Formats: sequence, structure tokens, C-alpha cells
Amino acid sequence: MSISPEERTPTVTWQWVGRVVACFFLILGALGFSSFIDAGTLWHLGFAVAALGGALLFIFGLERSEHPAAAWARRVGWSLMALASLVPTSLLFMPFLLALVALPAVFVRPRERTA
Repeated sequence: MSISPEERTPTVTWQWVGRVVACFFLILGALGFSSFIDAGTLWHLGFAVAALGGALLFIFGLERSEHPAAAWARRVGWSLMALASLVPTSLLFMPFLLALVALPAVFVRPRERTA
């Protein structure tokens, strides 16, 4: 995807914000999974699955916008990331704020690809 002046639309901007937030949740989910390996508690595993699964679904919905399940994947992925952000971490309220920042990416209508 290029970033030429003709393509600088709010849709592209919110898609990039969504990608950055999803990457944050991928890292957070990997850290949660390593905590599960160390501690062995199931809530660590649930947190990791929600963060990783939500981020992967969200990225799928953003990147494959022409797929019939893209809108569903964006909604479910964002919901799982928001659920994972409710688990208290040392980052305090930052994951929840990032999930809120990515919310417009759920509702943007992806542009048609030309190539």
C-alpha cells in the first residue's frame, strides 16, 4: 500500500492506526503467554488467547477487506482486544486507551483495491 497524497484518506489513516494497535496487542499477548508458561495459571492463558487471537483477527479484517468475513473479523478481533485490555497489567490503562483509539478502524469502509 502506498502513501501517495491521493491515498491519504481517513480510511487509510485509521487502518494504519488499527495495525499499530494490533501489533501492540500481539506483543502484549506474547508476554501474557510467557507469563502462563512461568506461572501456569489459566487466567494468564485466557488473557494471552484474547490478546493474540483478537489482534490476529483484527489484522485479518483490515488486510483482507474484500473477504466476506472481514467485517466480522474486525468486530470480533476488536472485542477480544478490548476484553484483553480489561486485565490489570503494569501498563495501567494504556491497553484500554489503545483499544479505544483503534475503534474507528472497525467501522471504516475499506477502499476498493485497484491493482
